[in-house]
Amino acid sequence: MDISEGMLNECIKKIDKFRWENIELIQGCAEYLPLKAMKFDRVLIGGAISYFSDAKKAVENAVRVAKVGGKIVLFEQITILEKLLGKDKPPIKSLPENVNIQFIKYIFDDRFYIVKLVKVKS
Repeated sequence: MDISEGMLNECIKKIDKFRWENIELIQGCAEYLPLKAMKFDRVLIGGAISYFSDAKKAVENAVRVAKVGGKIVLFEQITILEKLLGKDKPPIKSLPENVNIQFIKYIFDDRFYIVKLVKVKS
């Protein structure tokens, strides 16, 4: 079993435990989301974005699948490793033109960042 299978299995356990309904799990790559455009009100990229092969493309895909007015939230833990590798800053230098930054916050003594975006046009 690879890591992604293990993560999907953990999700299935939680869905069963909490008896959630109307949930569809999809395995995919953040840079190439296998989802239709303009489908979601909210999109979350939580953790590990600094290690994606192409963080810019992952953010672009998150924006692509969000509806106009939809919120896209990025968060990342910042450890000494991210600092040493220069990966401790939010990936906002080349955001798509169709989003606005609502806020960027560092929390827990700058150990995490949170970026909230809003899609303003398709």
